[in-house]
Amino acid sequence: MENKKFIKSATIIDRILKIVQGFMVAGVIISIIFIILAFVAGDKIIADTDDSGLNTLTIGVVNLELQPEAEDLVSSSNVITFIVVMLICLFVSSIITWFIMKNVRDIIAPMKEGNPFSKGTAAKIKKLAIVVFLGDLVVTVAQIVTTIFELRAFNIEQLFDSSVVKHIGYNINIGFEPFIIALILLFLSYIFSYGEELQRESDETL
Repeated sequence: MENKKFIKSATIIDRILKIVQGFMVAGVIISIIFIILAFVAGDKIIADTDDSGLNTLTIGVVNLELQPEAEDLVSSSNVITFIVVMLICLFVSSIITWFIMKNVRDIIAPMKEGNPFSKGTAAKIKKLAIVVFLGDLVVTVAQIVTTIFELRAFNIEQLFDSSVVKHIGYNINIGFEPFIIALILLFLSYIFSYGEELQRESDETL
């Protein structure tokens, strides 16, 4: 009975991860479509945008509260580049997430058959830990690059003019979760490695 519950739970989790993979594929397709639109019609969209009512602005980790008379903050020549870079980061993040989901589903596959300690599961968990860690590094670098191009999209000299900016706040958010998850997965891989050994000995005994 317990084994049936385990198999059912593994099957449900696998279906959920498959749906997440579908969303990531959609993210890849959407990012490609919008990159094309940015090149084709980006100039027209920016030209039609009215930023006269802009009173708050967030750039990376900096939150700016603007004076009502602030004008010409946007450097339109660099906005398209920023948008494209941001979409490329979305593209990369979607691919990384899809690949992580694939690795998790590979681990769950034998569990759907009621055999969580099948040969190779520990190695797959180690692989997942590496993918999570490296994926986080790639996403972090992508965020830094995005912030750099975001800063270039605005007239920095005017942004730090005291007659324009009333207040500057900082929004610092450093996430260590992927690193912790990677360590936990590495620990789990050793547990599964031990389970695989016990499973092998049990099969040989039978």
